[in-house]
Amino acid sequence: LPVSVASRLYHSVSAFTLGPHCIWLVLFGGVSDIVDDKDWQEQSMLSNTAVIELVKRGEQDWVSAVITNSSNPLPNAVEDYVRKLNDRVFQGRKDWVSITTKLPSFLPVDEEKSRAERAEHRADVAEQQVSEFRKLVEESQLVVTQVKNDAVKERKNSSSLYGDLSDARKRALKAETDYRKANEEAFKAKNEAKRLEGELAEAERKLEELQDEMREEMMKIRSELHSLQSTSTSSTALSLESPEWVLKNEDLQICDKVLIRSRSGEIHLGTFRGAKVAVKYPHKVTSLKEFTKAMNIISNLHHPNLLLFIGALLCENPVIVTEVPPS
Repeated sequence: LPVSVASRLYHSVSAFTLGPHCIWLVLFGGVSDIVDDKDWQEQSMLSNTAVIELVKRGEQDWVSAVITNSSNPLPNAVEDYVRKLNDRVFQGRKDWVSITTKLPSFLPVDEEKSRAERAEHRADVAEQQVSEFRKLVEESQLVVTQVKNDAVKERKNSSSLYGDLSDARKRALKAETDYRKANEEAFKAKNEAKRLEGELAEAERKLEELQDEMREEMMKIRSELHSLQSTSTSSTALSLESPEWVLKNEDLQICDKVLIRSRSGEIHLGTFRGAKVAVKYPHKVTSLKEFTKAMNIISNLHHPNLLLFIGALLCENPVIVTEVPPS
């Protein structure tokens, strides 16, 4: 519609005939008429509805009136809108009635011909209804057959599902039994772990006591060594000349079996005068004099936690002979 009538551009229009001389045009959407054609797409669309009434006053004479538009939105003029609509509908009915009463009456027709036409029409309608009913019955029979087939399939599926359900119940029962056994074993393992923790704590306590005792004994041994070293160098020199711990080669037989390998040396199994002994080969010996001095000190050490020192061989590669460790 023209902008002068609709006050908007690019809108939709719906026409409603309320009577022979009254038409309502309902406008929705569009943009404001102040927008030019170039940038109208960038403007926001109008959301209110406008209603324009057209009333015929003569052959070519129509009068327009705006019932509601953007300046008078529909939510604010609901009562006036409904009132005008009711008035126009009522007036339109009166106009239609006045026009239909002025129409010429129809020409009379033959009564028998009219009856026959009506009977034929009714027969055609009845035949059409019977045909449609037959089609409906056939479709119903097809549906019933399909439902029966589906029911048979569902029964088979139900039987299979019942078997699967039974198997699942058995597996669930077995899983529950296994779970209970696992819980019992876990409870036993937990109690065993607690017992072992107690034993470990007791062993650690005893180990600490033993370490304390060994520290005390080592302190005593160190004090004795210090006193022995400070007594006289003459006695030490004498002992270096002819130590009692020096063994003879013919009394010692060394096997190839290695008991222990460490950074300090290797310990082999051997026999001394028929008794099993441990023979240690030190990796590093600075001098024979220092080795002899160390053996003099070790020969005077005696303690239950120390291996019994038997003697040593003074040669190019000196060895130390002790009792075999219990382990």
